[in-house]
Amino acid sequence: MKSPLLVFLFPFFLFLIFIGGLSCGQEKQPVEIKKDTVKIIPKKIIVYDRKYNDAARFIAGITQTSGSTLSGLEKKESWVKYQRSIDSSWSKLETIRLKPIRDWAKTELSLINSSDSEIFYPFGGPDFLNAFTFFPNHKKYVLLGLEPAGEIPSDFTKLTNKDFDKYFDDTQLSLSWIFKGNFFITKRMINELRYSELKGTLPLLLLFAERTGNTITNIQNLAMNADSTLSELPLEISKEQKEKVSGVKISFFNSSDSAKIQYCYYFRVNLQDIRLKDNFTFQHFLNDQTHVITYLKSASYLMHYPTFSLIRNIILKNSDYLLQDDSGIAFHFFDKKIWDFRFYGKYIKPTHEFSWIKQNDLQTIYSTDTTVRPLPFALGYNWNRDGVSMLLATKKITPTQPATSEKKK
Repeated sequence: MKSPLLVFLFPFFLFLIFIGGLSCGQEKQPVEIKKDTVKIIPKKIIVYDRKYNDAARFIAGITQTSGSTLSGLEKKESWVKYQRSIDSSWSKLETIRLKPIRDWAKTELSLINSSDSEIFYPFGGPDFLNAFTFFPNHKKYVLLGLEPAGEIPSDFTKLTNKDFDKYFDDTQLSLSWIFKGNFFITKRMINELRYSELKGTLPLLLLFAERTGNTITNIQNLAMNADSTLSELPLEISKEQKEKVSGVKISFFNSSDSAKIQYCYYFRVNLQDIRLKDNFTFQHFLNDQTHVITYLKSASYLMHYPTFSLIRNIILKNSDYLLQDDSGIAFHFFDKKIWDFRFYGKYIKPTHEFSWIKQNDLQTIYSTDTTVRPLPFALGYNWNRDGVSMLLATKKITPTQPATSEKKK
């Protein structure tokens, strides 16, 4: 007769034997870890000629990296003095204006900056600084101005001490209003760039590109063909070839994404109707730039007048988004049926240089609209006054929502 105790404990013994068997099996057959669960994709390495980036760093007052042929020039008293001055001015600009703009753009322009639309900046001159600070991730930037594209010295090592003094003095003079109000004065820039050692916008474009954390990979002159296509020319060309140059193209990548090449285009062009109406080649080029993000600042209120109607209509037609201060396109030119708006800052009447400009409709909105948002920085003509305003206009019909043609009744 079996013991009741054994009958009771027998199932428990079987359970222990089963568990022990599992444990032994696990020790004999360890779990295999799949090696392909994590894939490491190497970053794309961009190969480029460093001479352009070295020249840009030198112009920007940034110390050269190892192996640069320009390192020895950094010992010159004029460059040392220039670097200290630029560093000091840039540090203040970074604190007062650039960082607040970047922080603001991360929230207010996040949707816009998630796209890869072209940034179009007419009346911008060499102001790559603001274009890139507001819109840092875009592949293509197109800037227009009255100043020549210019050039950079083919060999800095051949310049005399007097040449260096003049070059850096002219650079700082050209930057004076950028450090004050974050804008250029067109009349001054035309003279300062045309007759100075800078010879055009290129040195300032390079300076801004380097100072905003970019690495220059190439610089090319551009010639616009009769069909508005572009031909790329080398930077060092003959005097005869210079007459064909319409602008300049700078290729670069940012330290935040070293695998992505971006491009800055600058063209010298007069956008007044009397000059643009017969410039069919450039009109065609502008009309090809569709679905763009347009930025307007310190535009001298030119597009308030009928004498700049062509460029105004092109902007309103081709832009999906438009960010501007009050000196851009007058508010009454926007068709309220196809545009949505966000208002920022505070609107006041323009300074005495433009005292005849009146935008009563805009003033009413800023006085009554409770949705106006704050603006944590000041720039443009009212940089030192309590009245900097910005408008973000968004076209209701976007590239993902194409317009449908109306049927004839």
